[in-house]
Amino acid sequence: MVSGSSTGSPWTQTDSRFPWFGIPQAVGIRSTVSNESERFILNLIPFAMNRSAVLLAFVFLLPAFSLTAGVRYPAGVVIDVTAAPYFADPTGTADNRAILQQVLDDHPGSMLERPIIYFPDGTYRLSGGLVVDTHNQPDGGSGRGVVFQGQSRDGTILQLDDDAAGFGDPAEPQVFIDFNEANDVGGWQYVAFQTHLKDLTIDVGAGNAGAIGLDFCANNVGGLRHVRVRSSDPERAGRYGILLSAIPGPQLFKHVEVIGFDWALRTENDPHYATTIEDLVIREAREGGIFNRRHSFAIHRLRTENLGGPALRNDHADAFVVLIDAQIMEGPGTGAALFNNGFLYVRNVVTEGYAGVIDDRAVGLIAQANMSEWHYGTAEGLFDTNVRHSLRLPIADAPEPPRDDPVDWVNVVDFGATPGDDFNNDALGVQAAIDSMAPGGVNAGKRTLYFHPCLYRFDTGVVISEHVERIVGCFASILPRQAAIQTQPVWRIVDGDRLLIIEQLTGHPGGPLRATPFIRNESNRDLVLRDVLVLAGQTYVNTGAGRLFMENVGGTSSRYWSNEPQPLPEAIPQFDFGGQTVWARQLNTEQKDLKVRNDGGDLWILGIKNEEDGTYVQTLNGGRTEILGGTAMPLDVDDFDSPGFEIIDASMSIIIAGHMGWARDHYEILVRETRDGETRDLMGVDVVHKRTYANSAGLRPPVLALYRGSVLSEAEHWRRTHFGTTANAGDAADRADPDNDGLANRLERALGGQPLQPGSGQRPEFDTIALNGSVYPTLSFRRLVGGTDQPGALYEAEGLRYSVEHSDDLAAWTSGAAAVVLHETPFDEGDGMESVTVRGLRAIEPDIPAFLRLMIEDAP
Repeated sequence: MVSGSSTGSPWTQTDSRFPWFGIPQAVGIRSTVSNESERFILNLIPFAMNRSAVLLAFVFLLPAFSLTAGVRYPAGVVIDVTAAPYFADPTGTADNRAILQQVLDDHPGSMLERPIIYFPDGTYRLSGGLVVDTHNQPDGGSGRGVVFQGQSRDGTILQLDDDAAGFGDPAEPQVFIDFNEANDVGGWQYVAFQTHLKDLTIDVGAGNAGAIGLDFCANNVGGLRHVRVRSSDPERAGRYGILLSAIPGPQLFKHVEVIGFDWALRTENDPHYATTIEDLVIREAREGGIFNRRHSFAIHRLRTENLGGPALRNDHADAFVVLIDAQIMEGPGTGAALFNNGFLYVRNVVTEGYAGVIDDRAVGLIAQANMSEWHYGTAEGLFDTNVRHSLRLPIADAPEPPRDDPVDWVNVVDFGATPGDDFNNDALGVQAAIDSMAPGGVNAGKRTLYFHPCLYRFDTGVVISEHVERIVGCFASILPRQAAIQTQPVWRIVDGDRLLIIEQLTGHPGGPLRATPFIRNESNRDLVLRDVLVLAGQTYVNTGAGRLFMENVGGTSSRYWSNEPQPLPEAIPQFDFGGQTVWARQLNTEQKDLKVRNDGGDLWILGIKNEEDGTYVQTLNGGRTEILGGTAMPLDVDDFDSPGFEIIDASMSIIIAGHMGWARDHYEILVRETRDGETRDLMGVDVVHKRTYANSAGLRPPVLALYRGSVLSEAEHWRRTHFGTTANAGDAADRADPDNDGLANRLERALGGQPLQPGSGQRPEFDTIALNGSVYPTLSFRRLVGGTDQPGALYEAEGLRYSVEHSDDLAAWTSGAAAVVLHETPFDEGDGMESVTVRGLRAIEPDIPAFLRLMIEDAP
């Protein structure tokens, strides 16, 4: 290539016979992609590829969602605070504090019936705070669930008065909306089941420097969704946006935004459970984003802007955070974006305005701006001893529910279901309502079925036909009777190909020996389970192949409640996935046997809690499971032989924190992996990393910073991800180019492209650089991170070898240290790829051209 830069030049196809990419005629040299017998060579493709373009593609992390339609329910389902007998004022004029507190006191909820307290759009002015008692029941029960439901995040505003009494001193902060004040009244502090706050804004006003916007706690199933917490103070004054002060989790925060405050999110001394977060935005927090004392977080998609300090401060040795896909922008110019004094795993993190991406207790400041993948400490592997990264399974978002008009919803009560009646078989009315939605029925064309937030008794199962697209339980409880429904699922999904959403539903025990599933999916429909809690039997099993999305789903088997022998098959898992692709956000499992089985499918879990003994997650028959965060707690261990996690001729990566139960000396096997008949065990006592707190015997629970076991090569893993097969054949073959963009599949993998999206590959860029009075050729390209550099720009990663060669005549090529040199430190793009620039060692001279080419081949 002669001197001169080709950056930004237009490109045309120069020859239809070959996958050539033309360059300006003034340069006169063409670039080619060639497939040779055992190697792939990419010759001089000066395609515009720079950091700004890569970061631009990475900026749009958070998926769009519409809040304009608002959340509405049919008449008679919710407690409308603006209606009789309360008549709260939504105009921002009158003080609503006494009225809204009365609403909460009048509707405490229970384990069986959870009221939906509904706020139509408007501004609800309050002179002081509200207390939501979600933990204790007057009758001595174990908990109650309360649902705070606004109409929309932008339209429903709970507004604290400016300069409100008691909220001015940050040294003695005061909570505005408090879900934890009643913890010390009596009862248990970790049973706030199905407690939710949704679709509203909490505003602490101005002049309230000591205000805590929200102190929240939910357990097993519950959390925040479409919630904004903000300070309207000109200086963004306020102590904490969200505080987790009690024993929170497992719980899910999704689509949450915090604006202002000293810290956006603060935790206290709780190492027990975990909070799962997806799509969190933090803006203008004065000291920093998340201050984590001892809690466990699993976070997917974090965006911060204009913080006065780090986006995350893991302040204690027990603090545990998994963070993937983060943009930490507009920093203060100093310090690290992430401070870690505990356990931290990060992947795909891009920062701006910080001195480095991570300041870690062991390694100090990592001064680079971005990070593709990093974790504290040592990784584990029984067969894969050179563990480098998690499985990185593809991630898909659960579809949002349709906003159809509630007047078109079908009411189960209209067809004979009688909530609260102890004698009626409500399943018959529910089935009749479903049948009415079929063609020719009285409700033909309607697609949403709904309940009232009450108790319904089932003596028979219900079949969900293809005509139903959404079931809204409104936090109703389904109670199968002890004997009548022991041989059939409560819900059977039998046919259809359209998306089905089941949400806001609780299943209660139907007898101590119930072994049949709550939901059995026999169809190929895509299914969303959202805010579903099952307290009896198997929660879910499938025979169909549709995709499954789970958000805030929990199960507690009857096997949890007794150590006595029971006539139940020992290996019935609560969640049994057969060949499915599953995405689970905040999954809670509790029973004394196998809890989750992935038989040949793909299972991605963001945040899991496992309780009781028996195997937590088993993956077999070529399945792939990726666990990103959460806690495991065996508690009363009686099964000494079962491993915590089991891999049988399959692939699995695990990042999880141990609860104190893991420290019991008789819970011996943490991971058991079997390949081709050979079994190896990772013993709990041999795990390197442990938390600081201990049980009564002085033993401390271990932490899996990263465990990786995979029966697939990196190439096979990539093919299965993109093509659903591991075979090097057809469209998935290394030399195939199914999107016809001139880059074969092996090049797509090597350069970070998408094999089914034309033009997605970031092609290398040829350029020149002036150095010491001479001009040298350079080649910039993307490559997989985590590889090994050798002299002369030779690099190996994930079974691929990258090498840059130099030539004077396009005939003889020279590689290695005699030909080229790494020009600058590789730049981590934060998406599993890094950009690198290689410079030729010989300067460009008159009448003597200089050529560089990138060769990509299998590593020896």
